[in-house]
Amino acid sequence: MTQSTEALDACQHFDCRPRDGYIVCINCGLVLDRAIVNLPPPVHEQNKHLNRSFYGIRTLNPLGSSMNIFNIFKDHKNNYLTPELRGLYQRLKRRSRFQFQDSNDAFLKRGLTSLVKIVREDLKLSEQIIMQSIYYFKKIFKQVKVKNRIVLFAVCLLFAIKNNKGHALVNIKEICEAFNRNGHNVKVPMINKRFFEYKKYIKLDNKAHRAEDYIPRLVSDIFSHIDERLKKKKINLIVGQFRNVIEGKCFELLNELSSFERKGRNPKILAGAIIYLSERLVLNQRLFTYNYIAKCTGLNDCSIRSHFTGLLKPRFLVEESLL
Repeated sequence: MTQSTEALDACQHFDCRPRDGYIVCINCGLVLDRAIVNLPPPVHEQNKHLNRSFYGIRTLNPLGSSMNIFNIFKDHKNNYLTPELRGLYQRLKRRSRFQFQDSNDAFLKRGLTSLVKIVREDLKLSEQIIMQSIYYFKKIFKQVKVKNRIVLFAVCLLFAIKNNKGHALVNIKEICEAFNRNGHNVKVPMINKRFFEYKKYIKLDNKAHRAEDYIPRLVSDIFSHIDERLKKKKINLIVGQFRNVIEGKCFELLNELSSFERKGRNPKILAGAIIYLSERLVLNQRLFTYNYIAKCTGLNDCSIRSHFTGLLKPRFLVEESLL
């Protein structure tokens, strides 16, 4: 008994905490005050509404989850989150905070650089098309309240491609695939809808595409895989010289075709059939086949065959068509 009283006298009662309505010393267990510990008054006494976060009551955050002052994360169903989801929540919270702080000028400097990198590396378009798409983006961005800036840049890229037919021809599906591969959700209906909405702000060349516009791109796609084809066929050629001859022969054959003969033909498929015909006239070793051109260019081999047998073969290969 004397030891307990000496311990109580030696304790200075530095660590005192409320417990069961009383103030108790944690070291010796002595009850120092019998008054019930009440909650502190609100921060703003004049305000009738209580400060909910001050008392530890659950508060909602902008991301839809909930969190209290004891650092316990809960979802919308009041279930506790796992440590993995807590880390995900913190990353999304940090990302959303910086995302909403970006101004229009910051996006024009920081956001456009990443989009231009996608266009330059993935689609491999010329600098002229890239600069023209940036010009269209800034022009529309100043006049219209834009909801999705990524889709706007994709639409402006399509505007620039349509006005520069001779440099590169990329369809809407290829643009969407390029953006989706780099983490952006861009779909064909989204581009089609915004295309007609923003069309009035841009002067477009409404002329239809011709087969001559597709020749440089299709020849580039075919000759990007020509080395393996030459090894398989055991043919020795100077690739650069052979490419120039094939491309020149394609334009020469297209000049001989009138607009009446091309009527009703797909210009891209006609360009693929012209490349097949030019190889037969120049080399005649069956280096290019329907299947090989279809795999390199993404066309249908049956469509190339129908254009060749229905239009080009009776027109340029009279002797073979008579046999």
